[in-house]
Amino acid sequence: MDWPKRASLASCILNTNKVKQIMNPISRTPRAVTQPRRGFTLVELLVAVALVLLLMTLFAQIFATATGALSTQRGLAENDQRARRLQTTLADDLNRRTYRASTYIDGSPDSGIVPLLPVPSMIANYPNDDFQRGYFYYSENTVGDETDDVLQFTIATRQASAAGVGASDDDTFYGKAVYIQDPIPSEPEMMIDQPVADDGSLDWDTTNTRLEISLPPNELATGNIAEVCYFLRNGNLYRRTVLVRTPLVNDASLAPNNLTASVTVGGNQGYGGNSDDPLTANFYTDFDFSAFHDPRPLPGDPSDDKMAFLEVDLNSPTTGAWVNDTAISLGIPKFRFGFFGDVADPTTPGGPIEFLDNTMGNPVFIGRFTHAETSDIDFGYPGRIVDTSDNAFNPYTDTIFDETRGVITEAAAATFDLANGPRIAEDIVLSNVHSFDIKIFDDITEEFEDLGHSNVSSVGTDGRYHTNNNANPSYGNRYDTWHANSSYIGNNVTPYRPATVGPDGQPGDQGVDDDGNGTPDDNSELGWPGTDDVLIPLRAIKITIRYLDTTSNQMRDLTIIHSFADRDNK
Repeated sequence: MDWPKRASLASCILNTNKVKQIMNPISRTPRAVTQPRRGFTLVELLVAVALVLLLMTLFAQIFATATGALSTQRGLAENDQRARRLQTTLADDLNRRTYRASTYIDGSPDSGIVPLLPVPSMIANYPNDDFQRGYFYYSENTVGDETDDVLQFTIATRQASAAGVGASDDDTFYGKAVYIQDPIPSEPEMMIDQPVADDGSLDWDTTNTRLEISLPPNELATGNIAEVCYFLRNGNLYRRTVLVRTPLVNDASLAPNNLTASVTVGGNQGYGGNSDDPLTANFYTDFDFSAFHDPRPLPGDPSDDKMAFLEVDLNSPTTGAWVNDTAISLGIPKFRFGFFGDVADPTTPGGPIEFLDNTMGNPVFIGRFTHAETSDIDFGYPGRIVDTSDNAFNPYTDTIFDETRGVITEAAAATFDLANGPRIAEDIVLSNVHSFDIKIFDDITEEFEDLGHSNVSSVGTDGRYHTNNNANPSYGNRYDTWHANSSYIGNNVTPYRPATVGPDGQPGDQGVDDDGNGTPDDNSELGWPGTDDVLIPLRAIKITIRYLDTTSNQMRDLTIIHSFADRDNK
């Protein structure tokens, strides 16, 4: 193509493009130029932040709820475990009691507990040496009050029980015992008849062919028999256990002889090697054993004011000789832990220290002295202490309860409190407890009742454990297996002796002075063996413990029904 034609064609194309740009102005914008990208507004950001915070709050609440539920469940599980442990311990103690279902006096077996009663000499095999040993004690105190009940009884390991009755396995009771030093320092290891050696911590001296205590002593004692007591105070349920000595070696010539308390001001019971410093020794700090203060001179020993360990021969339930002569029966209440009586008078049974007066003279329930109180240096030892401020202070009789401070204090001068013992809380088994209630099965009303209740049967008959049937009301609403020999316990009869009067309607045999006290058909003959009366045993008890679970803030109940069944004497 020649040049003029080419120029004409180019001009035509150029004119055509200009026409298009006029018709479509947008096409005039250069392709390389673009609009900037649009961002979030402030409102959008605020909404997004609010949504994130809401989600975080929801997740936090869900997490807190889950964590709280887990913590609550863990608390409930731990509390349930404590309750189960208590239930197991209590049931095991009841199964190991030494005073068990008896063989009836006429030889036929029955199910339940029958208190010891004075019996004519012609009655054979009474009491039953295999099963009626030690004691079983239950105190209702105020009927309807679920905070002042007390349960106390003797327990034994399997090897110490009759025919292996009682424990589920061959266990052993453990306690603390310090070494009682010989006042003659030449051979202190020869005093081997003492609690610290009862666990078998002895060596054989081959040179002198004798046993001696392994030194240093381990301050551990073991035993096969113990007293155990349950009571409630200030929201704490206590289980107090003290061993009754079953000596590994029983030889008076090998026993410690320096347990005499000084009668001078500042004296104490003397064990531990220093008889003149009351700050060096406290009985319940150093020993977990049953003991009592004996103020009498002993046969062949002119000294007095002794502290004596209890050694009980369970095969002699009616033994009444003093502990220094031979074994003694804990059927006599004043020798038990927490009881007090005139040791020098064999005809007084003694009673429990379950109430103390307050500053206004009103009785306040304490149950028993706790470990914190008995291990306080001012408590001393059972029955008496001699210290620099009061040379005749007796914790059983010379104390009051200060309700304002919640402590037991000296009554006379209030110079010291019994609250600072080093063994505080060792006897607490459950806290935040609101009630500890014991009921006894009454076969007439056919209900579990408080001891000393006022209920009657459907035919209008007083219940078996009705208040009218307490033969010893001065002893209170207390069920006690007691002691069979009145010469060791005075004229005090068994508090509740469940019996059914025979067809003659008279206690014992009608017109007969069965118990030989000069009065025929008096109440002391109720249930007298060999008469037409029928002894009715105690068959079962129910224990209800109500406690607060602080984690869930819920009140919970633990109920134990224990049957004194016929299986016990098989």
